[in-house]
Amino acid sequence: MTTLLDDKRWRNNRLRSNEKKQLLITGITSLSCLLLGGYLCLRFVPAIIQGNEPLIMLLVLSIPFVGVLVLRDFLTRLKAWQQYGVIELQLDPFPGAIGAHIGGHFSLSKALPINVEYTVSLSCNYSAITGNGDSRRRSESVKWHIRGLAKPQPLATNQTHCDRLSFAFDIPYHLPPTQSHLKQQTYHLWRCYLQADLPKNTLKRDYEIPVIISDKRSSVTFNSHRAGKINDALQEHAMAKKVAAGKLEDTSLGKHIQVKREGLLFTLHHGMFRHRLAAFFALIFAIVPAFFAWHFSSMSANGSLDWMDIVLNGFALLPAGISIMSLVAFIALFLNSLTVRFDQNGVHSMRKIIGIPVAKRYACYDEIQYLNVERNGSTGTGHNKIEHFHITAITKKKDFPVATSIDGKAAAEILKEHLETLIISRLP
Repeated sequence: MTTLLDDKRWRNNRLRSNEKKQLLITGITSLSCLLLGGYLCLRFVPAIIQGNEPLIMLLVLSIPFVGVLVLRDFLTRLKAWQQYGVIELQLDPFPGAIGAHIGGHFSLSKALPINVEYTVSLSCNYSAITGNGDSRRRSESVKWHIRGLAKPQPLATNQTHCDRLSFAFDIPYHLPPTQSHLKQQTYHLWRCYLQADLPKNTLKRDYEIPVIISDKRSSVTFNSHRAGKINDALQEHAMAKKVAAGKLEDTSLGKHIQVKREGLLFTLHHGMFRHRLAAFFALIFAIVPAFFAWHFSSMSANGSLDWMDIVLNGFALLPAGISIMSLVAFIALFLNSLTVRFDQNGVHSMRKIIGIPVAKRYACYDEIQYLNVERNGSTGTGHNKIEHFHITAITKKKDFPVATSIDGKAAAEILKEHLETLIISRLP
Protein backbone atom coordinates (compact mmCIF):
# COMPACT_ATOMS: atom_id res chain seq x y z
CA MET A 1 0.00 0.00 0.00
CA THR A 2 1.28 3.47 -0.90
CA THR A 3 2.22 5.54 2.15
CA LEU A 4 2.10 9.29 2.45
CA LEU A 5 5.86 9.80 2.22
CA ASP A 6 6.12 7.57 -0.88
CA ASP A 7 4.61 10.45 -2.85
CA LYS A 8 7.45 12.19 -4.72
CA ARG A 9 6.18 15.61 -3.55
CA TRP A 10 6.89 14.74 0.09
CA ARG A 11 9.97 12.49 0.01
CA ASN A 12 11.91 15.23 1.78
CA ASN A 13 10.96 18.16 3.95
CA ARG A 14 11.58 20.85 1.33
CA LEU A 15 8.15 21.54 -0.11
CA ARG A 16 7.64 23.66 -3.23
CA SER A 17 4.54 25.74 -3.93
CA ASN A 18 2.11 25.35 -6.83
CA GLU A 19 3.02 28.79 -8.19
CA LYS A 20 5.11 27.52 -11.11
CA LYS A 21 2.27 25.19 -12.14
CA GLN A 22 -0.27 28.04 -11.95
CA LEU A 23 2.10 30.24 -13.94
CA LEU A 24 2.27 27.62 -16.69
CA ILE A 25 -1.52 27.12 -16.74
CA THR A 26 -2.30 30.85 -16.99
CA GLY A 27 0.34 31.29 -19.69
CA ILE A 28 -1.04 28.46 -21.85
CA THR A 29 -4.65 29.59 -21.26
CA SER A 30 -3.94 33.20 -22.24
CA LEU A 31 -2.00 32.14 -25.36
CA SER A 32 -4.77 29.71 -26.39
CA CYS A 33 -7.51 32.34 -25.97
CA LEU A 34 -5.55 34.94 -27.91
CA LEU A 35 -4.75 32.54 -30.77
CA LEU A 36 -8.32 31.19 -30.94
CA GLY A 37 -9.76 34.70 -30.71
CA GLY A 38 -7.45 35.93 -33.48
CA TYR A 39 -8.41 33.00 -35.73
CA LEU A 40 -12.15 33.54 -35.15
CA CYS A 41 -11.83 37.29 -35.78
CA LEU A 42 -10.18 36.56 -39.16
CA ARG A 43 -12.72 33.84 -39.91
CA PHE A 44 -15.74 36.06 -39.24
CA VAL A 45 -14.19 39.37 -40.31
CA PRO A 46 -16.66 39.88 -43.24
CA ALA A 47 -19.67 39.48 -40.91
CA ILE A 48 -18.06 41.71 -38.30
CA ILE A 49 -17.28 44.48 -40.82
CA GLN A 50 -20.78 44.38 -42.34
CA GLY A 51 -22.37 44.29 -38.90
CA ASN A 52 -24.87 41.62 -39.98
CA GLU A 53 -24.16 39.35 -37.04
CA PRO A 54 -23.80 41.55 -33.92
CA LEU A 55 -24.18 38.68 -31.43
CA ILE A 56 -21.57 36.57 -33.23
CA MET A 57 -19.30 39.60 -33.21
CA LEU A 58 -19.71 40.00 -29.42
CA LEU A 59 -19.12 36.28 -28.87
CA VAL A 60 -16.02 36.24 -31.07
CA LEU A 61 -14.55 39.39 -29.52
CA SER A 62 -15.19 38.09 -25.99
CA ILE A 63 -12.62 35.28 -26.47
CA PRO A 64 -9.56 37.54 -27.01
CA PHE A 65 -10.94 39.81 -24.26
CA VAL A 66 -10.80 36.87 -21.81
CA GLY A 67 -7.32 36.09 -23.17
CA VAL A 68 -6.16 39.63 -22.36
CA LEU A 69 -7.52 39.32 -18.79
CA VAL A 70 -5.74 35.99 -18.28
CA LEU A 71 -2.57 37.43 -19.85
CA ARG A 72 -2.68 40.26 -17.33
CA ASP A 73 -2.88 37.72 -14.50
CA PHE A 74 0.01 35.77 -16.07
CA LEU A 75 2.23 38.85 -16.29
CA THR A 76 1.43 39.79 -12.68
CA ARG A 77 2.32 36.27 -11.51
CA LEU A 78 5.49 36.25 -13.64
CA LYS A 79 6.64 39.57 -12.20
CA ALA A 80 6.00 38.36 -8.65
CA TRP A 81 7.85 35.10 -9.37
CA GLN A 82 10.87 37.00 -10.67
CA GLN A 83 10.78 39.31 -7.66
CA TYR A 84 10.39 36.73 -4.86
CA GLY A 85 11.76 33.54 -6.45
CA VAL A 86 11.40 30.07 -4.96
CA ILE A 87 10.10 29.92 -1.38
CA GLU A 88 10.51 26.49 0.20
CA LEU A 89 8.39 25.31 3.10
CA GLN A 90 9.90 23.10 5.81
CA LEU A 91 7.28 21.58 8.12
CA ASP A 92 7.93 21.21 11.84
CA PRO A 93 6.86 18.50 12.64
CA PHE A 94 7.05 16.63 9.34
CA PRO A 95 4.41 15.55 8.36
CA GLY A 96 1.98 17.91 10.10
CA ALA A 97 0.24 16.42 13.14
CA ILE A 98 -3.54 16.32 13.62
CA GLY A 99 -4.26 16.54 17.35
CA ALA A 100 -1.02 18.47 17.94
CA HIS A 101 0.66 21.02 15.65
CA ILE A 102 1.15 22.06 12.05
CA GLY A 103 4.05 24.46 11.92
CA GLY A 104 7.26 25.18 10.08
CA HIS A 105 9.42 27.73 8.31
CA PHE A 106 9.29 29.48 4.93
CA SER A 107 12.82 29.87 3.56
CA LEU A 108 12.95 33.05 1.47
CA SER A 109 15.34 33.16 -1.49
CA LYS A 110 15.38 36.96 -1.27
CA ALA A 111 15.30 39.08 1.88
CA LEU A 112 11.96 40.82 2.49
CA PRO A 113 10.94 43.69 4.81
CA ILE A 114 10.23 42.71 8.40
CA ASN A 115 7.54 45.32 9.05
CA VAL A 116 4.95 43.56 6.86
CA GLU A 117 2.08 41.28 7.87
CA TYR A 118 2.84 37.79 6.52
CA THR A 119 -0.46 35.92 6.66
CA VAL A 120 -0.44 32.12 6.87
CA SER A 121 -3.59 30.04 6.36
CA LEU A 122 -4.26 26.33 6.66
CA SER A 123 -7.26 24.57 5.16
CA CYS A 124 -8.50 21.00 5.13
CA ASN A 125 -10.27 20.48 1.80
CA TYR A 126 -12.53 17.77 0.40
CA SER A 127 -11.91 16.87 -3.24
CA ALA A 128 -14.47 15.02 -5.37
CA ILE A 129 -15.37 14.46 -9.02
CA THR A 130 -18.63 16.16 -9.96
CA GLY A 131 -20.74 16.17 -13.12
CA ASN A 132 -21.50 13.47 -15.70
CA GLY A 133 -19.96 12.38 -18.98
CA ASP A 134 -17.77 14.98 -20.64
CA SER A 135 -18.62 17.57 -17.97
CA ARG A 136 -16.95 15.60 -15.16
CA ARG A 137 -14.37 17.64 -13.26
CA ARG A 138 -12.62 17.63 -9.91
CA SER A 139 -13.61 20.31 -7.43
CA GLU A 140 -12.55 21.21 -3.88
CA SER A 141 -14.55 22.49 -0.93
CA VAL A 142 -13.14 23.82 2.34
CA LYS A 143 -14.07 21.73 5.41
CA TRP A 144 -11.92 23.51 7.99
CA HIS A 145 -9.85 26.65 7.93
CA ILE A 146 -7.59 28.67 10.23
CA ARG A 147 -5.64 31.88 9.69
CA GLY A 148 -2.82 33.66 11.50
CA LEU A 149 0.48 35.48 11.17
CA ALA A 150 4.00 34.21 10.51
CA LYS A 151 6.89 35.53 12.60
CA PRO A 152 9.73 37.05 10.52
CA GLN A 153 13.27 36.07 11.56
CA PRO A 154 15.52 39.14 11.05
CA LEU A 155 18.85 38.90 9.29
CA ALA A 156 21.94 39.12 11.47
CA THR A 157 23.36 41.80 9.18
CA ASN A 158 20.13 43.75 8.60
CA GLN A 159 17.47 43.87 11.31
CA THR A 160 14.93 45.51 8.96
CA HIS A 161 14.76 42.49 6.61
CA CYS A 162 14.19 38.76 7.04
CA ASP A 163 14.96 35.56 5.15
CA ARG A 164 12.82 33.15 7.20
CA LEU A 165 9.19 33.10 8.37
CA SER A 166 8.04 30.80 11.18
CA PHE A 167 4.52 29.70 12.09
CA ALA A 168 2.63 27.12 14.17
CA PHE A 169 -1.04 26.24 14.67
CA ASP A 170 -2.88 24.00 17.13
CA ILE A 171 -4.86 21.42 15.12
CA PRO A 172 -8.07 19.75 16.43
CA TYR A 173 -7.99 15.97 16.73
CA HIS A 174 -11.23 15.30 14.78
CA LEU A 175 -9.95 16.33 11.31
CA PRO A 176 -9.03 13.81 8.55
CA PRO A 177 -5.41 13.30 7.38
CA THR A 178 -4.06 13.84 3.86
CA GLN A 179 -5.42 11.22 1.43
CA SER A 180 -4.55 12.69 -1.99
CA HIS A 181 -1.63 10.24 -2.43
CA LEU A 182 -4.12 7.33 -2.58
CA LYS A 183 -5.47 8.50 -5.99
CA GLN A 184 -9.09 7.90 -5.01
CA GLN A 185 -12.13 9.58 -6.56
CA THR A 186 -12.84 11.40 -3.30
CA TYR A 187 -10.26 12.33 -0.68
CA HIS A 188 -9.17 14.98 1.82
CA LEU A 189 -6.10 17.14 1.36
CA TRP A 190 -4.39 19.93 3.29
CA ARG A 191 -3.21 23.24 1.90
CA CYS A 192 -0.98 25.93 3.37
CA TYR A 193 -1.09 29.50 2.03
CA LEU A 194 1.34 32.38 2.45
CA GLN A 195 0.31 35.92 1.51
CA ALA A 196 1.71 39.42 2.08
CA ASP A 197 0.92 42.83 0.61
CA LEU A 198 4.42 44.01 -0.27
CA PRO A 199 5.19 47.40 -1.86
CA LYS A 200 5.68 46.23 -5.47
CA ASN A 201 3.70 42.99 -5.83
CA THR A 202 1.49 40.86 -3.62
CA LEU A 203 3.30 37.73 -2.44
CA LYS A 204 1.15 34.59 -2.79
CA ARG A 205 2.17 30.96 -2.39
CA ASP A 206 0.04 27.81 -2.18
CA TYR A 207 1.40 24.47 -0.88
CA GLU A 208 -0.21 21.05 -0.62
CA ILE A 209 1.20 19.51 2.57
CA PRO A 210 1.29 16.03 4.13
CA VAL A 211 -0.67 15.72 7.39
CA ILE A 212 -1.16 12.62 9.59
CA ILE A 213 -2.74 11.81 12.95
CA SER A 214 0.09 12.22 15.44
CA ASP A 215 1.02 13.70 18.82
CA LYS A 216 4.22 15.36 17.57
CA ARG A 217 4.55 18.99 18.53
CA SER A 218 6.34 21.82 16.77
CA SER A 219 9.53 23.37 18.07
CA VAL A 220 8.11 26.75 16.95
CA THR A 221 6.76 28.38 20.11
CA PHE A 222 5.10 31.25 18.25
CA ASN A 223 1.28 30.81 18.12
CA SER A 224 0.24 32.14 14.71
CA HIS A 225 -3.51 32.02 15.33
CA ARG A 226 -3.27 33.93 18.61
CA ALA A 227 -0.94 36.48 17.00
CA GLY A 228 -3.43 36.92 14.15
CA LYS A 229 -6.30 37.46 16.61
CA ILE A 230 -4.29 40.05 18.54
CA ASN A 231 -3.31 41.78 15.30
CA ASP A 232 -6.95 41.84 14.11
CA ALA A 233 -8.03 43.37 17.41
CA LEU A 234 -5.32 46.03 17.17
CA GLN A 235 -6.32 46.82 13.59
CA GLU A 236 -10.00 47.10 14.56
CA HIS A 237 -9.07 49.41 17.45
CA ALA A 238 -6.96 51.58 15.12
CA MET A 239 -9.80 51.69 12.57
CA ALA A 240 -12.33 52.66 15.26
CA LYS A 241 -10.07 55.55 16.36
CA LYS A 242 -9.71 56.82 12.78
CA VAL A 243 -13.46 56.54 12.11
CA ALA A 244 -14.27 58.31 15.38
CA ALA A 245 -11.92 61.09 14.28
CA GLY A 246 -13.79 61.33 10.97
CA LYS A 247 -10.98 59.82 8.86
CA LEU A 248 -12.96 57.09 7.10
CA GLU A 249 -10.97 57.54 3.90
CA ASP A 250 -7.79 56.45 5.75
CA THR A 251 -9.29 53.00 6.52
CA SER A 252 -10.48 50.06 4.42
CA LEU A 253 -13.91 51.77 4.33
CA GLY A 254 -12.42 54.30 1.93
CA LYS A 255 -12.07 51.58 -0.72
CA HIS A 256 -15.71 51.93 -1.84
CA ILE A 257 -17.00 54.94 0.15
CA GLN A 258 -16.14 58.57 -0.57
CA VAL A 259 -16.63 60.92 2.38
CA LYS A 260 -17.44 64.62 2.10
CA ARG A 261 -17.93 67.16 4.91
CA GLU A 262 -19.31 70.67 4.56
CA GLY A 263 -20.20 72.18 7.93
CA LEU A 264 -23.02 70.05 9.40
CA LEU A 265 -23.48 68.18 6.11
CA PHE A 266 -21.92 64.70 6.17
CA THR A 267 -22.09 62.71 2.90
CA LEU A 268 -21.26 59.09 2.08
CA HIS A 269 -21.03 58.41 -1.66
CA HIS A 270 -20.80 54.89 -3.10
CA GLY A 271 -19.81 55.28 -6.75
CA MET A 272 -20.43 53.06 -9.76
CA PHE A 273 -18.12 50.24 -10.93
CA ARG A 274 -17.91 48.61 -7.48
CA HIS A 275 -18.77 44.93 -8.01
CA ARG A 276 -16.43 44.28 -10.95
CA LEU A 277 -16.07 40.49 -10.74
CA ALA A 278 -19.76 39.77 -10.16
CA ALA A 279 -20.70 42.24 -12.91
CA PHE A 280 -18.28 40.58 -15.34
CA PHE A 281 -19.92 37.15 -14.83
CA ALA A 282 -23.38 38.74 -15.13
CA LEU A 283 -22.33 40.26 -18.46
CA ILE A 284 -21.09 36.88 -19.71
CA PHE A 285 -24.43 35.30 -18.71
CA ALA A 286 -26.17 38.09 -20.61
CA ILE A 287 -24.18 37.71 -23.86
CA VAL A 288 -23.98 33.91 -24.24
CA PRO A 289 -27.73 33.11 -23.74
CA ALA A 290 -28.57 36.06 -26.03
CA PHE A 291 -26.55 34.38 -28.78
CA PHE A 292 -28.49 31.11 -28.38
CA ALA A 293 -31.81 32.97 -28.27
CA TRP A 294 -30.92 34.75 -31.50
CA HIS A 295 -29.78 31.45 -33.06
CA PHE A 296 -33.06 29.65 -32.28
CA SER A 297 -35.22 32.57 -33.43
CA SER A 298 -33.24 32.99 -36.70
CA MET A 299 -33.76 29.30 -37.49
CA SER A 300 -37.51 29.91 -37.49
CA ALA A 301 -37.41 33.15 -39.51
CA ASN A 302 -38.34 31.66 -42.90
CA GLY A 303 -41.49 33.69 -43.65
CA SER A 304 -43.95 30.97 -42.52
CA LEU A 305 -45.33 29.94 -39.16
CA ASP A 306 -45.61 26.18 -38.68
CA TRP A 307 -45.28 23.99 -35.59
CA MET A 308 -41.44 23.85 -35.89
CA ASP A 309 -41.22 27.65 -35.84
CA ILE A 310 -43.34 27.72 -32.70
CA VAL A 311 -41.06 25.13 -31.04
CA LEU A 312 -37.89 27.02 -32.00
CA ASN A 313 -39.30 30.31 -30.74
CA GLY A 314 -40.30 28.54 -27.53
CA PHE A 315 -36.71 27.31 -27.12
CA ALA A 316 -35.52 30.89 -27.63
CA LEU A 317 -37.61 32.21 -24.73
CA LEU A 318 -35.56 30.54 -21.98
CA PRO A 319 -32.08 31.86 -22.97
CA ALA A 320 -33.67 35.23 -23.80
CA GLY A 321 -35.13 35.41 -20.29
CA ILE A 322 -31.78 34.45 -18.74
CA SER A 323 -30.03 37.07 -20.85
CA ILE A 324 -32.45 39.82 -19.82
CA MET A 325 -32.20 38.96 -16.12
CA SER A 326 -28.39 38.82 -16.33
CA LEU A 327 -28.29 42.18 -18.10
CA VAL A 328 -30.47 43.69 -15.35
CA ALA A 329 -28.13 42.17 -12.75
CA PHE A 330 -25.10 43.63 -14.56
CA ILE A 331 -26.63 47.12 -14.56
CA ALA A 332 -27.67 46.82 -10.91
CA LEU A 333 -24.23 45.60 -9.82
CA PHE A 334 -21.93 47.72 -11.94
CA LEU A 335 -23.78 50.90 -12.86
CA ASN A 336 -25.55 51.81 -9.63
CA SER A 337 -24.48 54.44 -7.11
CA LEU A 338 -25.73 55.37 -3.65
CA THR A 339 -25.43 58.78 -2.00
CA VAL A 340 -26.42 59.26 1.65
CA ARG A 341 -26.47 62.75 3.21
CA PHE A 342 -26.73 63.47 6.92
CA ASP A 343 -27.84 67.09 7.32
CA GLN A 344 -29.04 69.03 10.37
CA ASN A 345 -32.56 67.51 10.32
CA GLY A 346 -32.33 64.00 8.89
CA VAL A 347 -30.93 61.44 6.45
CA HIS A 348 -31.36 61.63 2.66
CA SER A 349 -30.65 58.47 0.63
CA MET A 350 -30.62 58.41 -3.17
CA ARG A 351 -29.80 55.50 -5.45
CA LYS A 352 -29.01 56.12 -9.12
CA ILE A 353 -28.60 53.85 -12.14
CA ILE A 354 -26.23 55.35 -14.75
CA GLY A 355 -26.77 58.71 -13.04
CA ILE A 356 -30.59 58.47 -13.21
CA PRO A 357 -32.35 58.55 -9.77
CA VAL A 358 -34.37 55.36 -9.20
CA ALA A 359 -34.97 55.40 -5.43
CA LYS A 360 -35.15 58.27 -2.97
CA ARG A 361 -35.66 58.09 0.80
CA TYR A 362 -35.72 60.61 3.64
CA ALA A 363 -36.15 60.20 7.39
CA CYS A 364 -35.87 62.62 10.28
CA TYR A 365 -33.44 61.53 12.97
CA ASP A 366 -36.24 60.82 15.48
CA GLU A 367 -37.92 58.49 12.92
CA ILE A 368 -34.90 56.17 12.79
CA GLN A 369 -35.35 53.36 15.32
CA TYR A 370 -31.93 51.77 14.88
CA LEU A 371 -29.26 50.83 12.33
CA ASN A 372 -28.88 47.20 11.30
CA VAL A 373 -25.83 45.44 9.83
CA GLU A 374 -26.78 42.81 7.22
CA ARG A 375 -24.69 40.43 5.15
CA ASN A 376 -25.29 40.76 1.41
CA GLY A 377 -22.93 38.22 -0.13
CA SER A 378 -19.31 37.16 -0.31
CA THR A 379 -16.51 36.71 -2.80
CA GLY A 380 -13.77 34.10 -2.83
CA THR A 381 -13.59 30.82 -0.94
CA GLY A 382 -11.54 29.45 1.93
CA HIS A 383 -8.69 31.73 2.98
CA ASN A 384 -9.65 34.21 0.23
CA LYS A 385 -13.29 34.54 1.31
CA ILE A 386 -14.44 38.12 1.94
CA GLU A 387 -17.93 38.74 3.31
CA HIS A 388 -19.72 41.93 2.27
CA PHE A 389 -22.15 43.86 4.45
CA HIS A 390 -24.47 46.84 4.25
CA ILE A 391 -26.04 49.06 6.90
CA THR A 392 -29.80 49.68 6.83
CA ALA A 393 -31.74 52.38 8.66
CA ILE A 394 -34.80 50.80 10.30
CA THR A 395 -37.53 53.46 10.46
CA LYS A 396 -41.18 53.71 11.45
CA LYS A 397 -42.14 53.89 7.74
CA LYS A 398 -39.80 52.24 5.24
CA ASP A 399 -36.26 50.96 5.72
CA PHE A 400 -33.46 52.22 3.46
CA PRO A 401 -29.69 51.70 3.03
CA VAL A 402 -27.19 54.18 4.50
CA ALA A 403 -23.96 52.33 3.61
CA THR A 404 -23.10 49.37 1.38
CA SER A 405 -20.17 47.40 -0.09
CA ILE A 406 -18.39 47.08 3.27
CA ASP A 407 -15.76 44.33 3.43
CA GLY A 408 -15.90 42.48 6.77
CA LYS A 409 -18.37 42.57 9.65
CA ALA A 410 -15.93 44.32 12.00
CA ALA A 411 -15.62 47.32 9.64
CA ALA A 412 -19.42 47.43 9.21
CA GLU A 413 -19.96 47.43 12.99
CA ILE A 414 -17.41 50.24 13.46
CA LEU A 415 -19.09 52.39 10.80
CA LYS A 416 -22.52 51.61 12.28
CA GLU A 417 -21.42 52.81 15.74
CA HIS A 418 -20.03 56.01 14.20
CA LEU A 419 -23.27 56.73 12.32
CA GLU A 420 -25.36 55.95 15.43
CA THR A 421 -23.29 58.45 17.41
CA LEU A 422 -23.85 61.03 14.67
CA ILE A 423 -27.61 60.43 14.63
CA ILE A 424 -27.93 60.57 18.44
CA SER A 425 -25.95 63.84 18.57
CA ARG A 426 -28.45 65.44 16.17
CA LEU A 427 -31.69 64.27 17.78
CA PRO A 428 -34.02 67.17 18.62
